[in-house]
Amino acid sequence: DPQSDQYVHLQGTQNVLSNDMIVQASTQDEQNNIYFWSMEGVSYFNAGALTFNLPKPTTIISDLLMRGTSIIGNKLIKDGAQFSFAYNQNDLDFTFSALSYDQSQKNTFAYMLEGADENWIYSDTRNFASYHNLAPGNYRFLVKSKNNYGIWSEQPAELLVVITPAFWQTVWFKLLCTFIITAIIYWIYKLRLEKALAVEKIRSRLSRDLHDDLGSTLSSISILSGLMKSKLEKKPEDVAPIIDKINDSAIKMNDSLQDLVWAVKPENDSMQELLVRMEQFASSIFESKNIQFTFTGPDQITTGKLNPEFIRNVYLIFKEAVNNTAKYSNCSKATITITEKGKLFNMQVFDNGKGFDPETIQRGNGLNNMIKRAEQIGGKINITSMPGLQTGIVLECKITS
Repeated sequence: DPQSDQYVHLQGTQNVLSNDMIVQASTQDEQNNIYFWSMEGVSYFNAGALTFNLPKPTTIISDLLMRGTSIIGNKLIKDGAQFSFAYNQNDLDFTFSALSYDQSQKNTFAYMLEGADENWIYSDTRNFASYHNLAPGNYRFLVKSKNNYGIWSEQPAELLVVITPAFWQTVWFKLLCTFIITAIIYWIYKLRLEKALAVEKIRSRLSRDLHDDLGSTLSSISILSGLMKSKLEKKPEDVAPIIDKINDSAIKMNDSLQDLVWAVKPENDSMQELLVRMEQFASSIFESKNIQFTFTGPDQITTGKLNPEFIRNVYLIFKEAVNNTAKYSNCSKATITITEKGKLFNMQVFDNGKGFDPETIQRGNGLNNMIKRAEQIGGKINITSMPGLQTGIVLECKITS
C-alpha cells in the first residue's frame, strides 16, 4: 500500500503454491487479477481486494514459575493479577504467548520488569523471562508481542509481583539498628568522657594533696631552718631539737610521696595489693612501739581493678587510725579486722588503750581528715570509745571499681 507504506508478505504453504515463481510467466487480466506460474501450478490474487487492516496480536502471560515450579498450574492468569512472595522466594520465571496463529513461529516479544529493568528487552522469538535474587519491593511485569506482519500488540500484558522483606530488611528494623548503634556510640563516648573527667578529678585531687602536704612540710622546714640559723649564732645547744624536727618533716614528706606514687600505680589497684600494703604499714608502726597486733582480712577478696580514689582514701584513713592508736592510746594490743559483704567494705581498728570520750575530746586535723576522706568515697566513720575501755574506729563504704 503506497499510501500507508505497508505490505503483506505472501509466502508458500499458506498463501501461494510455491515460493519459486517465474516472474516472466506472469500476467494481469481486466479484473486486476495477477497470475504467477510455478512448477507447482498457477497462483493468483486480486491486489485491489487485499486489506491492510490486519488484526493486532493479543499477548498473554501463560505461566509464572518460582524456582522452576509453576505456581499457576492449569489455571489462567488474569491480566493485572498480583502475586506475593517471601524474601527467599525471589527467583521467578515468566512465560508468555501471542494469540496470532498466522505463522506463529515468527511471533516476537519484548518484556520489561519495572523496578528491575530500565528499558524494554527484545527477546526475538524467546517467550520466557527469568529473574534471580530479586530484592524486596514492588514489581510490574509487562510483555508485548509482534506478529508475522510486524504489527505490535495494542496493550502489553501485565502482572504485579510483591517480594516481602525479611524483618531485618524492613525500614523499622534498620531504624532500630541505627538507633542501637547510635546509642552504643554515645554510651562509649560517655564512658570515655566520664573516664577522662575521673582522671582529671584524680589529678586535681593529687595536685591539691601535694600542695597541702608538701607545701606545709616545706614551709615548716624553711621556718625551722631559719630558726636553726639564728640559734647557731646565739644558743648552739638548742639546735639539736630543731634538726630533729627538720628530720621528722623530711621523713613525713618522703612518706607522703611514697604513698602518692604507690596509690597511682596501675599494678596496685587491687584489693589484694591494698591489704598487703595496709598490713606492712601496721607491722612497721606497731612493732616500733612494741604493740602486739592481729590483722584479719576478708574470707573472699574482691578481684578486678579498684578505683584509685577508693584505694588512696581507704589507705590514708587506715594510716591515720594506726598512727593515732600508736601515738595516743597507750595500748599494748591492737586488732585490725577487714571484711567484705557483697560490695560493702568494712574496716575496724580497735585497741585496749586508755580510750577517750568522743563528745568531749577536741578533734584535730587527723580525725577531720578521716571523716572527709570517708565522705569522698561515699562512706562514713564511726568512733566507739569510753575512757578506760576499748577504743575503735570503724569505716564503712562501698567498693568502687
